[in-house]
Amino acid sequence: MFHWLKKLPLSYEGELHEVRLINFSVDPAELRPLLPPGIQPLLTDGRALISMVHVQLRNMRLRGPLGFFRFCYRHVGFRLLIDDSRYTWLPPRGIFFLRSFSEQSLWARLGSLFSIYRLEPAAIHATADHFCLEKQGRSLRYALGGEAPATTNPQLEVVVSRLDRAYAPLSRDVRYVQIQRERWPLRPVHCSYFETDFFRTARLEGAFAVPEVIHYRWESTRSVYS
Repeated sequence: MFHWLKKLPLSYEGELHEVRLINFSVDPAELRPLLPPGIQPLLTDGRALISMVHVQLRNMRLRGPLGFFRFCYRHVGFRLLIDDSRYTWLPPRGIFFLRSFSEQSLWARLGSLFSIYRLEPAAIHATADHFCLEKQGRSLRYALGGEAPATTNPQLEVVVSRLDRAYAPLSRDVRYVQIQRERWPLRPVHCSYFETDFFRTARLEGAFAVPEVIHYRWESTRSVYS
């Protein structure tokens, strides 16, 4: 329903502030009921990876005549890494938004209509290093910092740093969005606490922060078959 709204030639640009990427793996069997046809998780050592992004979007605007209207909101997304080899000759760089959240109900509704974010309203409590997401009795919490050094698998950083294509099946089509940004300087950070019951098999794999403001563009969707 209203899939045609997601196909409108709309593109956005804005700023990403306070980016945090909390990466955890799950048993692919747990994801199977959640995935639509055409979406296959990218498996590493038999597990699927979710790169959860937590970011403050600022100075967001439509590109074009309506660009004078700006908005901002906090965005949290469960981004599943997928095997997009059937759609591109490039190394795997695709994601599928399993679920996305905002504490602002208006932007959640509009985002669900006009984008492939699958945006939902939720309770989000966050500071620079502490985070709690709550939705319908489930939660995800993490804390960053502490005395332990930040240690992350170098391969994880390579895989996460190149993610720039978001996919979504719409009716009989599969659409994708190209995410464009000039820089994406990931810095490993120590995650001293991680707990969630959104996924019963979740296992923390590593965390990153982006220590600067990122200017980016979210282009309009395209069909993978065009």
